[in-house]
Amino acid sequence: MKLLNYANIFAPSAIDQEIKRDPDPYYRVLNMTSQEGPFNDGLTSYHHKSVGGYSAAKLMIYQDLIERQISRQNMHVLDMLNTKYIIFRDQQTGKPTYQRNPTALGNAWFVSSVAWAANPDAEMAIIDHFNPADTAVINRKFEGSLKGYNFGKDSASYIKLTKYGLNTLEYQSSNSKDGLAVFSEIYYPKGWNIYIDGKPGEIVTADYVLRAAKVPAGTHKIEMKFEPTAYYTGNAISKWSSIVMILVFVLAIVLEVRRNKGTAATA
Repeated sequence: MKLLNYANIFAPSAIDQEIKRDPDPYYRVLNMTSQEGPFNDGLTSYHHKSVGGYSAAKLMIYQDLIERQISRQNMHVLDMLNTKYIIFRDQQTGKPTYQRNPTALGNAWFVSSVAWAANPDAEMAIIDHFNPADTAVINRKFEGSLKGYNFGKDSASYIKLTKYGLNTLEYQSSNSKDGLAVFSEIYYPKGWNIYIDGKPGEIVTADYVLRAAKVPAGTHKIEMKFEPTAYYTGNAISKWSSIVMILVFVLAIVLEVRRNKGTAATA
């Protein structure tokens, strides 16, 4: 039996090596050249943060976006997902090549307006034709969170990702106006919290799959932290269970010592 050479299989291609030279801490790549197809390809995800790729734990909302938008190569959707590089086959040579996407929106940005959607289907319909750089598509279930909030952005406003981690994301923002920020991160309400200068804020969903939050005027440090309640509850239960077990063990030893002393005294 011929053994597979995994080192060769997972070795980065010349294109992978070129893309990896980018100092940006977080961006995504879409590989259109994979034999398995861009949405069943695992190798690209090995080297990059991929727009496609296969995962058994893929969120349903993202799968919906793949089927209804990304598979149709909706560039506005690829832009909002911060798809900075696209790998494709050159039509003349048939060989893989790549191109930087100049309209990728980055890790976060301020918008000027909201397009309200009555339900998820309406959100998806608006996303068919919209400009994510200026407009956030938000479900009306979050209308109360933004009611009476007047927001905007100036020509010099920005949000920059300064630290990327699996459980913590840090940003620096600046805007002379109260702003509505969209973050190119998949919305997941069970555990992710946002803090602005250490004070808790609220995350709402935007553009069907992304996160958005109110950011007051000025310069701020923004943090997103994964703090699932179930995890901390489990840790607390485990901690106290261990303490109880230790106390029971100590008590059993004390009782055994006393019993032995009592037996020796009566002998």
